[in-house]
Order: sequence, then C-alpha cells, then structure tokens
Amino acid sequence: MKMPNYCNSYVRFENLNESSKGKYILLQQRLTSEKNFSDLMNDGSISEEEIHTRSWQHDHIGPKWTTIDDIDDESMSLTSAWSAPTDGVEWLIRELSSVQPDLITVYSYQEEQPDFAGIYVYEGEDVYDGYEDDFDEIRWVLEQKVEGLVDMKDEDGDYTEEGWDLFHENVWGVLEDCGSQFVDDTIQCIYDEKATKP
Repeated sequence: MKMPNYCNSYVRFENLNESSKGKYILLQQRLTSEKNFSDLMNDGSISEEEIHTRSWQHDHIGPKWTTIDDIDDESMSLTSAWSAPTDGVEWLIRELSSVQPDLITVYSYQEEQPDFAGIYVYEGEDVYDGYEDDFDEIRWVLEQKVEGLVDMKDEDGDYTEEGWDLFHENVWGVLEDCGSQFVDDTIQCIYDEKATKP
C-alpha cells in the first residue's frame, strides 16, 4: 500500500475576542487522545467511531485523516494525508466567526515535496485574499529568489543534482518569507479598510 504524502497546515487567529476565544477553547475540550481534527466537530450527535472513519473525514474535512499536532488558544498546526484540510478549517472559521464576524484568520499549508503550497487570509468566514502555487510555480519563485538556481539545469531543463540540493536547502525558507510578507500586507489592508469606514 502506498503511503500518503503529508500536508502540513497552520491556522492562526489574528484577533480573537473573548467570545470567540471562549468558543475555541470549548471546541478543544472535545479532543480525544487521538487528537483528530474531526473531534472538534463532534457535538454529540454522532458516535466517536463514525466521526473517525476515513469516509466521514473525507466528506467533512477533505483528507481521509487530519491530526492536530499542536494547539493553543490562538492557533493550531495540522498534518493530513495528500491534501489540505480546507473544508474542516473553513468549518472552524465559520464556528468562530458566528460569534465574532470581524475575525481575521490566517490559513497556510504545504505538501511535503512540495507539490503545492497555499496561504489564505479570511475576514470573517470569507476569503479576503490568498493563493495556491503548484510545483512549477514554486520552482519559478525559487528561481527568482535563490541566486544561481536558474542556471543549475541539465539539457532537459531539469535541475542537476546540485540544483536539487540548492532547491531543497532554500524552498521552505523562501515559502515562509513570501507567505509572511503576503500575510502582513493583507492584514494591514484589512485594518486600513476598517479605519476608512465611517
């Protein structure tokens, strides 16, 4: 059986107020020892056994499994199989936005190769701005940011061994830097718009 590629995700709530933070903490109390994301969604109307099935998780969260690696009162980090748990994350955002409509959420994810990487900023339950890059787009970004990488290709246009080494040495740092700048700029735009509204 082929092992899945892992996708690592991170969710951060920028401006939780007392009501949304309280609700987030209450949802965390649903977590079992398995720390499955689906635990957060268990309001008692479905059995723990069913909510942990791959089919239920696929239908309601996205991937066939998603575990919570770390969680605190403002963020969480996740690992999932093959794809990002966007359906589940958007459920959580809706839950918290129902008590705080101006909630700002940052949601990012990267597949381990990385075959894709995305980052989105939500205002309330709606995406304010964001993007997902596939592998070719990630390569293009790296070639703009990493000196000499674009020249480390063979006659078929693929990286040489040294090129791949340089790519893997830099890819996570470049993605993090680009994502951080995007988030900072986007959140500032949200606050600037709020400041100009009567």
